[in-house]
Amino acid sequence: MPATYQNPILNEDFPDPTIIRASDGYYYAYGTQTKYQGQIINMQVARSRDLVQWELLPDALPQKPRWASATQKLWAPT
Repeated sequence: MPATYQNPILNEDFPDPTIIRASDGYYYAYGTQTKYQGQIINMQVARSRDLVQWELLPDALPQKPRWASATQKLWAPT
C-alpha cells in the first residue's frame, strides 16, 4: 500500500504553489511572494527528491525585475 501524507507537507506560508520536476531529479516548488522575518521574499522556492521532505531555497528573484509592477506582489508561476 502506498504511503499517505497529510497536508501541508511544506509547513510554511507558501501560497499558490506550482511544482515541476527538473532534469536534476528534484521537484521544485515555487510560491507567491510573502514576508518572512520582516523581509519580502519575491519568489519562494523549495525542492524535494520525494515530494515529502522539502528544503527551502533562497529567493529566486531577490531583486524585483524592472518588468514587474512596483506596487503589486509577484505570484507563483503556472
